[in-house]
Amino acid sequence: MQIGAEVHGLVTFQVGLYGLAWLIAARMLPSERPAILSWAGFKAMLALGLWLLSQRDAQRSWWAYNGANLATLLAMLLMVRGCLIFLRHPPPPRAWNALWLLPLAALLLLPPSQDAAPWRVVVAYGGQGLLLLLAFFVLRQPLRAEFGRWPSWGLMAPMLGFALHNLGAAARQLWHWPLAQELQMNSTFNIAIFYSYLMATGVFAIGFMAVLTHRLTARLREASMHDELTGLLNRRAMNEYLRNQWHRHLRRRHPLALVMVDLDHFKRVNDTLGHAGGDAVLRATAALFRKHLRREDLVARMGGEEFLLLLPDTPEPAAQALCERLRQLAHDEQLGVTLSLGLTMVAAEDGDAEVAVRRADAALYRAKTEGRDRVVSAPAP
Repeated sequence: MQIGAEVHGLVTFQVGLYGLAWLIAARMLPSERPAILSWAGFKAMLALGLWLLSQRDAQRSWWAYNGANLATLLAMLLMVRGCLIFLRHPPPPRAWNALWLLPLAALLLLPPSQDAAPWRVVVAYGGQGLLLLLAFFVLRQPLRAEFGRWPSWGLMAPMLGFALHNLGAAARQLWHWPLAQELQMNSTFNIAIFYSYLMATGVFAIGFMAVLTHRLTARLREASMHDELTGLLNRRAMNEYLRNQWHRHLRRRHPLALVMVDLDHFKRVNDTLGHAGGDAVLRATAALFRKHLRREDLVARMGGEEFLLLLPDTPEPAAQALCERLRQLAHDEQLGVTLSLGLTMVAAEDGDAEVAVRRADAALYRAKTEGRDRVVSAPAP
């Protein structure tokens, strides 16, 4: 007795819907399109395999038997490929190819006859199971690195369960040899496999849609906090970091220096070299800051040609020396402009971080009015 058409239809229709959803997502998200198209192909091939499975009868056509197994194996391969692309994982070793080339060759060469059925069942289930099991161990770590421990387990647990289920089906066939344990036969084990297809593909679709949304949200947040031209923090992000460092300073009383920086005669650069030349100078200035500041230091483009440096755990003499060094580096590295810098130390008496920013800005104004290309310090209250 074979599994009823309603079970075939339910699982095939659901898997096909997931494939359609991934196609729509691929159209909307070009940055992730290669991975998403692989997942759409995974769902399409799986739906094809399930539909071919529903066509099995006593005639034992090659497409209904071997074709169904081939489509399912290729579906798993596309799913793993999509995950590798999504996680920016390097291509797997060539030895991986044996996990799908050998089963693929066997399924192409085996006849669809009843006598060959046990071999085909072992090859199909065993190939899928080993491929998914190895993918589980390869993908779990990069998933955890980007999305955390529990999301990675939530995504990988169904893959592990389905891999073990497939390996169990191969072992079951070996146990009952030579009686073929083909999937179309109506048994509790086979019905469980059908519903595991339904559950695993559903968890996969929902889970990877969730982590894809998480990644896109993180990118948007990152973009919203950085200046597009220089890649430095923007004013909004710096204000957030400044508040955090202000509260840290109040708790621990560690020295915190603020430096306002302005590019001298920057309008001349734009007038002489055009806006493209001005943009190049701004990018070079940002690169200079990134190269010569510490990892814990923060720098933002506050607008136009003005920058703000936030230097945690930096006493005033060290901050003064750094400012002089940056000013001199603008000459040594032929930045194309000179730097005026206004320095101040944050103090608890300020009452608010913005007070210290205004004091650094006032020091910068003095540096500009006193002749530019210099460092001016404003004492803290």
